Amino acid sequence: ARENPGSLTVVILPDEGSRYQDTVYDDAWLARHGHLATALPTGPIEWERPQDGTSSWACVRWGRRTYAAVNGSPEGMLETTAR
Repeated sequence: ARENPGSLTVVILPDEGSRYQDTVYDDAWLARHGHLATALPTGPIEWERPQDGTSSWACVRWGRRTYAAVNGSPEGMLETTAR
């Protein structure tokens, strides 16, 4: 996100979260870093396509759509960069 501030950033945390007990699951840590929400959202906002969203808590119902159907024409597909 820092290297591409104008791009959509997606975070996936595939483990059970035990390594984050002292950070993202700790309200005091979140408050110190300016991430503690004052009011919790009632649920995620659902987008039709990943690039449509502006909320930090959202989801895309992929279903059985193709990548192109979700992301639009090839010009509108998410760009990937080899690092």
